[in-house]
Amino acid sequence: MKWNILLFAIWIASADAGSTDPPSLIPCSAESVPKQAVPVQPDWLEMGPGILSMLKEDFRGVSTVRISIDSNPESGSAADHLVLYFQHHPVWLMSPSGEFNPGAVLLYDLSGISEYLRLLPIDVWDSLVFALENPDDLTLSAITVKHNNQTILDWNGTATLTGSGISRLDMGISILSSKLSQCPETPNGIAFRALQELGKDDGTKYADESPGGWCSEFAAWVLRHHGWDTPAGSIGSRHMRDFFLGYDRLFAIEDVYSGDYTIQMGDYLSMFDGVHSGLFLAYLGPPGPPGPGTRVLTIEGGSRVELCTRCLEDFDHIGNAQ
Repeated sequence: MKWNILLFAIWIASADAGSTDPPSLIPCSAESVPKQAVPVQPDWLEMGPGILSMLKEDFRGVSTVRISIDSNPESGSAADHLVLYFQHHPVWLMSPSGEFNPGAVLLYDLSGISEYLRLLPIDVWDSLVFALENPDDLTLSAITVKHNNQTILDWNGTATLTGSGISRLDMGISILSSKLSQCPETPNGIAFRALQELGKDDGTKYADESPGGWCSEFAAWVLRHHGWDTPAGSIGSRHMRDFFLGYDRLFAIEDVYSGDYTIQMGDYLSMFDGVHSGLFLAYLGPPGPPGPGTRVLTIEGGSRVELCTRCLEDFDHIGNAQ
């Protein structure tokens, strides 16, 4: 398999069409063009240690976009860029060598423009739009977007951006579907609300004041949107435990081990003797009665909203949010 590793750029298009500021050129990413134009997931191990290290670092960046071009010989485009819209804020994803090759897999690292992206409202990540502004058509077969290393879009299909007019591919529904699909069981109302926030890193959305981590603030915000009058503002695990204790809904982890309480999707979790908070999504195993080593899936705030695999021994108290 032949791999051509090319550096190319992201051009942040100015929101002011009349601006004369030069474009910001951000070196990033890589291109793989398999023989016979058969789309495959890149096999980093064939690229040698130096390239392997570079690409792994790129893909672990704050935010990345991976685009696969359909393998049909007519699927490529002579366009020099693809536009990624964050609402009406455009970012130009530059094509390698001035064209998009059929069967290519393109990786864009957005970490170089992370400061620019943080200036945008955090919810713009909920509905990303790809556009082609070129007379040539372009057919895509897969798009993966990671925000703060959390997968928010994992789309596979066939979509042709038509160059005869300004063509748009709105991924809003696919983003929501991708987030919800990461829950092993059908999300309930609490999990649905929490998963919509996956990857977001602006704690001020969840509390007016978030001087440090905002794990409890995030959990309280989600539960508040589900009808609970949880504490607001800058809070900690103690406030959340006291809240559930007041409703006689606070359980110790020992109650789970004994079988007196079964943790349910959306329950509040106090961790590490009250140092951290999260929300329960699902049991992962092993099968059998729950014990300290039983693995579970949680969704947590703090510096970003992320999915985490924990063991029951990490928890000290559970708040029944059902």
